[in-house]
Amino acid sequence: MTPRLAQSDLLMGDLALGAAGLLAVAGVIVVALLRRRR
Repeated sequence: MTPRLAQSDLLMGDLALGAAGLLAVAGVIVVALLRRRR
């Protein structure tokens, strides 16, 4: 594999982890708000 492919794979992995992290945080916030409202 060329360094470019490796870098692109790492970049995609970082973006995936970042997106998953943001979704997880958003989910926790939504659940907390719903619990507070109820």
